[in-house]
Amino acid sequence: MTRRVKFAAVLLFALLAACTVKAEKPARESAAAENGAVRAAFEKAGLTTRRELRELPGFTASLAADTRQINLSDYRGKVVFVNLWATWCGPCAAEMPSMEILYRRYKERGLEILAVNLREDAQTVTAFMNRYHLSFPALLDPDGKIGSRYGVQAIPTSFILDRRGRVVLHLVGSIDWNNAEIFEAFEALLAENP
Repeated sequence: MTRRVKFAAVLLFALLAACTVKAEKPARESAAAENGAVRAAFEKAGLTTRRELRELPGFTASLAADTRQINLSDYRGKVVFVNLWATWCGPCAAEMPSMEILYRRYKERGLEILAVNLREDAQTVTAFMNRYHLSFPALLDPDGKIGSRYGVQAIPTSFILDRRGRVVLHLVGSIDWNNAEIFEAFEALLAENP
């Protein structure tokens, strides 16, 4: 590699690292981190929780269905599942029906799913949501700023936030959210007080 190419590669790596570091604000561990039951429930489901919980930076995005603006901070006090995805992504489409089951099961108890679509238009996203009968909100990130801010390098990428807005789980890749162990983990998280 030439010196200029090496410098550009190092600079790009440093910028990506800086974006990832800025994406999390330091915070005291929440009750979810301190509660061994929540950690144990997620680990039983095969999902490793974060040791030190940090807030996910806020964002504002338009709903695909009606262009209303949604702000992540509007959901403080709820358990929030933020999923970054695209309609052309096979693993994204594969996990969405199980996300819908999870959403319907727990939305009345305080779970919210925000599906943040990366770089697609409202018509494409709405058609996808209708085709799969998905009722959780689909948001638009047409220029990829939210994905970049969160350091997303692969989709789907999911963040599970406790009621204080702290990231309990950061998962890259798709899984089947419709299973008893995951339900137990969410029940433990939903039982936490903000």
